[in-house]
Amino acid sequence: MRALFYALAGFCAAPLAAQDTPGANLAPEKRTFVRPKIPAALFTQDKTALLDIECERLATFLARYAAEKYTAGILRGDAEAMTRGRLFLTISLHLVPLNASAVHCADRWLEGKAPTLPPHGEDLRVLSGFLLTAAQRQAGAPGTTRDVLARILIRLAADLDPENEDAIYASELQDRDGKAPPLRELLEGTLTVQ
Repeated sequence: MRALFYALAGFCAAPLAAQDTPGANLAPEKRTFVRPKIPAALFTQDKTALLDIECERLATFLARYAAEKYTAGILRGDAEAMTRGRLFLTISLHLVPLNASAVHCADRWLEGKAPTLPPHGEDLRVLSGFLLTAAQRQAGAPGTTRDVLARILIRLAADLDPENEDAIYASELQDRDGKAPPLRELLEGTLTVQ
């Protein structure tokens, strides 16, 4: 996955430094997963142009994808896997607070165990196209909930399907224009939107 994790702060084209990751300075056996911080859900159906069913679909996909893709690294104490897995769960819980798959995944990782979730069950090409379309429906002034969600969805679309040229172009364009998604703030629970 290319750019989604370049900029966990939505600011540059370099990976998140290991020292910025919770628990990264600890010995591998002491690294532990940190539960996502969700002071208030930002991207729920009532705050965006997504339908309830779309929020649920995305939230469940992100949690199950994270479980499938990052569990082995998280259980080994890999800082990058922990950050990426936590980011997916954070976005999931902002879409649907208390999403069952996201909550289960976070709880199991906190216990140092693998989640028992089914596979994500989505074709990544189809989902990437859906994410890009959903992002385009989020028209809003800069800094609004819809604008921030659109930037996140574009980045996800590009990273989940590196062959989706439209998503790659849109992601690179927003980065070039200084509109990379504020992923670090989202992870830290400090993101505020209008």
